[in-house]
Amino acid sequence: MDSTFTKAVLFSLFPTH
Repeated sequence: MDSTFTKAVLFSLFPTH
């Protein structure tokens, strides 16, 4: 899977502090 896309989704669901 595309790690970049996964990160984008994760950041969208769990915004960085």
